[in-house]
Parts: sequence; structure tokens; C-alpha cells
Amino acid sequence: MEFFPRMSTINFGVTFCNTLDSVNSQPYDFSLWKALSKVWHNFQRHAVRQIGNGRNTNFWLDKWVPHNVELLPSALRDQIDTTLSVIDVLNQDGDWDVRFLSENLSNDIVSQVIALPAPTDVGGPDILGWAGTNTHQFTVKSAYTLNHAIDMPHVAEGDWKTLWGWKGPRRIQTFMWLAAHERILTNIRRSKWGVGISPTCASCMRQDETTLHVLRDCLQAVRLNSDGACKGNNGISGCGGLFRNSDGRWIKGYTKKIGSCDSFHAEMWGLYLGLDMAWRDHISYLIVESDSKLLIDMITGNCTIGGVIPTLVRRIRNLLALDWQVQVRHTWREGNRSVDWLANYSLSMDSFSCSIVESPPSELRTLLFDDVSGACMPRNVRLNL
Repeated sequence: MEFFPRMSTINFGVTFCNTLDSVNSQPYDFSLWKALSKVWHNFQRHAVRQIGNGRNTNFWLDKWVPHNVELLPSALRDQIDTTLSVIDVLNQDGDWDVRFLSENLSNDIVSQVIALPAPTDVGGPDILGWAGTNTHQFTVKSAYTLNHAIDMPHVAEGDWKTLWGWKGPRRIQTFMWLAAHERILTNIRRSKWGVGISPTCASCMRQDETTLHVLRDCLQAVRLNSDGACKGNNGISGCGGLFRNSDGRWIKGYTKKIGSCDSFHAEMWGLYLGLDMAWRDHISYLIVESDSKLLIDMITGNCTIGGVIPTLVRRIRNLLALDWQVQVRHTWREGNRSVDWLANYSLSMDSFSCSIVESPPSELRTLLFDDVSGACMPRNVRLNL
């Protein structure tokens, strides 16, 4: 009965903190335990892990990489150490040991592994989850679905009953809806029309250019723009970022070739590296801009992907919670062309290390000049009449 202390209740039943290789039941055991022992093999097939500190996840035998597969069948060598934990595959700098990975796995799998954030102690313990649901929480329905190989459609839901159920004038309800979706006619809204108007104060790049801000609250700040790039679906990806002062002038840039992942993952990497760099440089006021609305919504807590918070998003939130002032904003692609160039430039790099760009390359100076001068960029906008 050693298994029961490793369980905590959810919904109707349990979620598992640690699993056993096999379980056996006796005639005098509880009926629930007898039932679990009969389906234990099938249960373990669908157990997956989300990496935190990497100490409790077996590198070869557990399912922790994308697509929820074990790495053991993909090993290039006949003799391997199956006792390795994920944290054992890091180098002295705390990054992935690319040499070890390349010697034991194919290039495609190596690209998938190095695209994942390396485990750290601040990430907390590894999380055991269930592959049958988007939230990795076990349900009887998902277990039945997996057992019968039936694909269940994902239903996205939105709840606006509180807003539209409010007993008040319709025009106030509409205003509240517009405010919640950032559709009020402000500088942010006007900047999305692609007419070269910045959503932030041109003096401090810290807050919206409101009357109260201009008269009282304007302080100097640094602006960070980040972006990601990807070659094809799940091809080699990279990211880049750019720091500028309140006048829009270059401070420094950075680029990093990531590995094999999608463009949204690359966007997360670009923002995380920029925030980490800004904190280490002791920047006290920071304006962050990204053209990924989904990423902005995730780090501000407005949405999740199927209820799951990616590791990089959790790390970004931890950085934002530190003792400094950071404002995160969405910008159009036309306002992010400079870092888009840096992100695409990272794809041509030979190393997977993060590179600091001290001065802007000649090919980038035209884009930087357009940003500083407020050049107008055409953009087609769909109007709902």
C-alpha cells in the first residue's frame, strides 16, 4: 500500500506525483486498487511530464519531449545509461549538452530538445500529467477515449455573461466591451491602423500618451522589442530583440538560433531572453512590445493554451513579478520590422548561443531610420460594417 501516499485527489479520483513500474493487487485490497492494477500498463503509456528542475524525469524512458514519445527507441547507440535524469544532460553552464545529444540522437530530435528551455531549480519539481487532455488532468472520459482511439474535438469557450448581463444602458455595455478589448480610440488603437503613430509616449516610451501622463507621469524608460522566426512548419527557428532609448535610438540587440520548434515558441524565447537581459542590466523602467497578440495575452494572464501554461511563459511571468516596472504592449508587424530582421538573421548563424549585437548592421539601418522618423507603413484593415 506504499502507493497511496503518492496520490492527491482531483475531480472523481486521483492525479499521480510519482508512478510505479508495476502494481499488484491482493484479494483483500480495495476494489479501486484492483481495477487500477488491471489497467496500470495502459495508464503508464499515457503519462507525460512537463519539465521543471529535471530531477525526477528519466531522460530515456519518460515522455517529456514534444509529441509525447520516449527517446529510448531513437537512441543511436546500442549501450546507453537508462538511469539518466533530464538534468544530467546539461553542461556546466546549465544549458543543454549539445555534444552529448548529437552523439546519441538524430539531428531532428536534437533540434526539438534544444528548443525546450533547460531545466532549472527555480522551475520547481517536474510535473506528471495525463496525455489524454489539454490540461494534463486525468478524466475517465479521456481514458476511455484513448483506450478506444477516438479523437475528441476541442471546444473553445468564452464567457461574457457577466458583462452583457449587466443591467444598464447598452452604450455603456458597448463601451465596457471596447475597453476590455482595447478598442477605444487611443494612440494604441490609432497605431494599429498602420499610419505611423506610436502607441506610447515618444519621450519616455513607458506609458500611453494620455493627457495625465504628459502633464504628470512621464519618466524615461527603455523599450524592448522582440520577435521570432521559423523556417517552415517546425523547422529551424530563431529569435531576436532590440533595446532602444526614449528617442528610439539603438542601445543593443541580440539574436539566438533556437532549434526545431514552431514560430510561437520562438516568440516566447525572444521575449524571455530580452527580459532576462534587461533585468541583469539593471533596467528599472522597461516597455516591452511584441507583435504576437497571443503571447501578450498569455503572459498577462488573459488566456492559456488548453489550460496549460508553457514553461517559458511561467519564466516570463516570474521576471515580470520582480522589483521593477515593466509594461507589456502589443504592436503590429509593421512596427516590429527591425526585430523581425534580427530574428530572421539568427537563422543563418552557426552557433546556438545568444549573440549580442552592439551596433546595428548596415542592412538594418534603413528600418531603424523608418522607426525613428515615424514612416507610414500601408496595411489592409478589415472593417465590419
